[in-house]
Amino acid sequence: MSLGFEEAVERCLEYERLGADIVYAENLQSPEEYQTLRSRMSAETTTPMILAQVQLNDPDNADQQWLYDLSDIYSMGYNFALMGVTAIQAQVRALEVTAACMMENQGLVPLADADILSSFSNVNAVLGLPELEDFEREYYCE
Repeated sequence: MSLGFEEAVERCLEYERLGADIVYAENLQSPEEYQTLRSRMSAETTTPMILAQVQLNDPDNADQQWLYDLSDIYSMGYNFALMGVTAIQAQVRALEVTAACMMENQGLVPLADADILSSFSNVNAVLGLPELEDFEREYYCE
């Protein structure tokens, strides 16, 4: 929020006044800011609100991990929760762990560490390759 929290609240109130389908403020910095934003919105609003949060992973600052679970989010009056960065964090960490394992083992993942890998058939399924092959068989012309 380069213009500050109060500016974000004012914009959310204006979006609500103008009939926005949903209201959302990016990069709130504390639980208090989430609660303040929600309390400042019109009490009778039917405009859905989104709460977005990033899962921190800093063992030196465990008190900063102020994540809400879904029941907390709902009880504060928010209708939706964005937690999309958590999955990206997990993917990045998996890449780091795998790369370190391969660097330590001359490019291989030893069988003892194979649980960090998905099966090749699962990778194909997740990527939708069976459906792509069906599509190619149906529509590919030689």
